[in-house]
Amino acid sequence: NVLDSTRVRIPFGIAQIGKSFRNEITPRNFTFRSREFEQMEIEFFCHPSTSRDWYQFWRDRRYQWYLKLGLASERLQLRDHDPDELSHYSCGTADIEYAFPFLPPGEFGELEGVAHRGDFDLRSHQDGKLVHEDPADKNSPFIVEPGSDGKPKYRGSGKDLRYFDEVTRERY
Repeated sequence: NVLDSTRVRIPFGIAQIGKSFRNEITPRNFTFRSREFEQMEIEFFCHPSTSRDWYQFWRDRRYQWYLKLGLASERLQLRDHDPDELSHYSCGTADIEYAFPFLPPGEFGELEGVAHRGDFDLRSHQDGKLVHEDPADKNSPFIVEPGSDGKPKYRGSGKDLRYFDEVTRERY
């Protein structure tokens, strides 16, 4: 449980590293679009009222990290996405890009993206998935993990949770 093992109040962040996979029939631009790759990620949780400031902080902090690492500033750029490039859930996105020597002059490849995702991810996980049935209890519900038989396994009592499977349309 993340909240039991770290800070209990926001702002806080979670970092992880691991293998990721893409399901691409014909991968193009192999250097940047391989089917299997190692991915590092930080999810940072903050109050909505301070989210813009935190986005700016992480955007600038990550750019400075590459400079301190020793990358030449003339080969590095921090590029904010234009409004028409933003994902539907994004409040702002910036890419840290590098002029790799194998790219044509003037072209950059993405090293890292920093995105202000708003509450899209958390809302997506909540909507239709877990229903907290006790409105008097303001605590978040316990974690539900599908087991090997596809049925949910509850951590904690589970008495206040329902699980909704969107594929089979079943409630447990």
